[in-house]
Amino acid sequence: MRYIEGVYCDTPLFFLMFSRFTKTGDVLRQIFILTLLIFLTGMSAATAQPKLEILGGNTYNWGKVSLDKSPLKTNITIKNSGTALLKISRVKPACGCTTAPLDKTDLQPGETATMNITLNLGKAGGPMQKAVLIYSNDPYNDLTTLMLKCDIWLPLRLSKKFFGLNMMTVGVEKSVKITLTNQTQKTVTLSNVRVTPDSGRLNIRGKKKLKPGQTINLTLSATAVKPGNTKWTVLIETDCPGQKELKIIGIGRIKK
Repeated sequence: MRYIEGVYCDTPLFFLMFSRFTKTGDVLRQIFILTLLIFLTGMSAATAQPKLEILGGNTYNWGKVSLDKSPLKTNITIKNSGTALLKISRVKPACGCTTAPLDKTDLQPGETATMNITLNLGKAGGPMQKAVLIYSNDPYNDLTTLMLKCDIWLPLRLSKKFFGLNMMTVGVEKSVKITLTNQTQKTVTLSNVRVTPDSGRLNIRGKKKLKPGQTINLTLSATAVKPGNTKWTVLIETDCPGQKELKIIGIGRIKK
């Protein structure tokens, strides 16, 4: 707050100075101080700007979840922490598994909006991370990224679901090992093991019981039949309520 000619320069300054000017009749002083007031008012308007803030931070983490909790949901609050109108022009989830509609896009200073997040987990296990991109007229951060995280717990955990058998030779067998762990408190039965095409085979056949906490090695052996690329698919049925089927995909590159 400035002090000019015995008068404080704040919101009612114009009216006070106008009254003073009419008493003094000093035209030059009137012109100077009114010009100064207009300049200061313009400077104040020029510095007003919006600021987008995600309350609680730019990362939301559900922690450890199970597939039966899908879809995950939460509400995210966005606030205009600035001094001018905030306009959110676009909200774009980076993945089709995520939706993030806003209840409003124009926010006055101090006003908030709610983003209703829905995240579908699919069938994969382990850490999951998805992004939601928020575009706005925030002059310092016109693109704000909200990160969504969770760790998907599976009753039956495979060390890998995809593998590669590179530089194979026709007629020569190659193998890859994968571990399977029963993370439940009950015995799980594996059955009806299928490998396609039949140039691949798994080291277990018939039924196999997996005790609580037990880990076994699965060995997939495959023989290259002809040059080029070959895909093997392994399917294993289980009696586990949360995972009725296990699927493993292998890709082989066979030399000419």
